[in-house]
This record gives sequence, C-alpha cells and structure tokens, in this order.
Amino acid sequence: MNVTDTEQAAARVRDGRERILTELHKVIVGQDEVLDLVLIALFTGGHCLITGVPGLAKTLLVKTLARVLHLTFKRIQFTPDLMPADITGTEVLEESDGHRALRFVKGPVFAQIILADEINRTPPKTQSALLEAMQEYQLSRFMFNVVMSYLPEDDEVRVVTTTTSDEHGEPERILDGADILEFQRLVRQVVVSDEVARYAVRLVDASRPGRANTPEFVERWVRWGAGLRASQALILGGKARALMQGRYHVSVEDVRRLAPPTLRHRLVTNFFAESEGIDAETGFSVEFSEYRQYMPGDDTALIDWKLYARSDRHYVKKFEEETNLECHLLLDVSGSMGYGSGGVTKQDTGRTWPPRSRTS
Repeated sequence: MNVTDTEQAAARVRDGRERILTELHKVIVGQDEVLDLVLIALFTGGHCLITGVPGLAKTLLVKTLARVLHLTFKRIQFTPDLMPADITGTEVLEESDGHRALRFVKGPVFAQIILADEINRTPPKTQSALLEAMQEYQLSRFMFNVVMSYLPEDDEVRVVTTTTSDEHGEPERILDGADILEFQRLVRQVVVSDEVARYAVRLVDASRPGRANTPEFVERWVRWGAGLRASQALILGGKARALMQGRYHVSVEDVRRLAPPTLRHRLVTNFFAESEGIDAETGFSVEFSEYRQYMPGDDTALIDWKLYARSDRHYVKKFEEETNLECHLLLDVSGSMGYGSGGVTKQDTGRTWPPRSRTS
C-alpha cells in the first residue's frame, strides 16, 4: 500500500470508531475505556471477558453494539442446570407428508454477537460447548479481560436523569458485518517495527517465573505467566488501537495501554500471593519491563531520576520515546529582549536554545 492508501485506511477505521462511539453514547454513559477495548477486540476478531458487579450495563452495551452494527445478537444465561445442547442446538424429529425426518434447531451460539452471562455458574462440560465454537487460536479464552467499574458521580447523575425521563436515545444502524470484516483486514496490514514487537515479547516474558529477565516479585508471587498468545494479542490490539487513532504504525505506548487487560487474566498467582491477598491486578505496572540497572559506560542522560528517587537505585530506560514530535519556536523581537538580570539578557538566554541535555 502507498502513502495515500494507508492514510485512507487509517481514516476509514478512525471515522468508523467515532461513528460507533457516537451511537453507543446515545445509550451508554461514560465507560470510554471499556468501549474502546470492546471495539479493539471487535476489529481484531477477538473475544472480551467483561467483569463487573451487576447493574453496570454490560448487557446493554453488548446489545446496543449489535444493533449499531446490524448484527444478530443472542444472550445465554448460564445456570447450574444448563446443558450443552441448550447452547449448540439439538435435532428434533418432525413428521410431514407421512415421512419422519430429523431437523437441526440452532442454538443461541449461532449468532454474530453473543453475550455469555455468568459463565462461571455452569459445569465445565457446558462451558466447553461454548469454547468449542471458538476458533482454535481463541481457545486460550479471551483476548481482553475488561473490567467495568462504578461510574463517576457526574456520569451517574446523567444516567439517573436520563433513565427517569421520557427522553431516550435511539442508536442508528450505521455499519454492517461487511464493514467489520474490512476493518479486520486493514488492521492486519498495519506496520509494526521489530523494536515494538520485541518490547511486547519482553513484557510478556517478564511475567514468567524462571526466566532470565524475570523480576524478583514475579518469582515470588506468580505461579504461571502469560503465554505466546498474550504477545500476539498485544501486537494485534496495538494495530487496531493505532488505526482507531488514525495512525498506521504501532507504538510502545499502544502496547503499554493494552498490557493490563491483556495480562490480568493470563497470570496465575501462587499460594503465597493468595495468602497475602495479592492478585494479578495488585500494583499492576509495566515499568519493570522498560528499565534495567545502570552499568558503567551507560549514557547518564538516559537515567530516570524519578525512578531513582523512589528506589534509591540508578536505572536506565531500555526504549527511547518517539521523537517525531512537533515543536514550535516563538521569537520575541520586541525591545524587551534587552532586559535581563545578572548581566544576562533575555536575548542571551534565547541564543542558548536548544538545550544541550537530551533529558527534559
């Protein structure tokens, strides 16, 4: 693809995201991060594990999304007595024109968007009926674990005033399945550099006990780390996030933002962590994968002094920030440039720009 094609592709996905969010916000108040993660999973063909207390509009979110995208929607309420046939469907014996024949009646799993509610309440045999319908690469459960929290006060006030009045927003159908398939194709074509891919791999590898670069706290608290599909989810999700923001390249920041929802359900803590009340979400940070201890000969300009203030140790960043930033220089040509203090005028100070240090 040439430059024009890539810009048009990024613009289509970005505009599609904005149109979808506009319609969703007619019904859903707040939850911006949740909506973005759900759209990233949709644009990559992944599944979301949405967790949260009852009453946070999880069902309403998925149902509204299906309506906006003109897709079929089914909800499966998992209960202890639910059977596999209640999910996949069953064959019934019908008699017409004097002949008996078996007819397959499709279950709710035959839909484009499915909400499996309270899947943990049903036996493993019934759960496997749902997982069997997923593609092989998605049998590692879900791409993201999306956590829905209580709304801030202002958003909750909006919900209360809207739902208790006769003004109800009606989302419109703006896209369809063909558009989503096109977005999924474009996401796969986004460029990712070796450095960003290596960052994602190192981040996931640092969550595995017994590895060369495993931090001490992972060795202490984690039983199992994330697998290969976590790295794939970070990069694929980063591609979708980049396109949704109008970019055609994945950055380290994309991987950083997607690390918590990608890793929180893939880490299994050990007995010692459980006894101390520590789970995969406790103190979640990806800083440990971005720094290494200072060694003689390292450039002192790369030392992170804020991290030194917290840990009393010298650390240097493994990855440099993106440098393609826009800078504006304003030149004051008025007579005030001749004023100053200590024998140094404002004009003298301006001549020393840009600063010599590479740190901000």
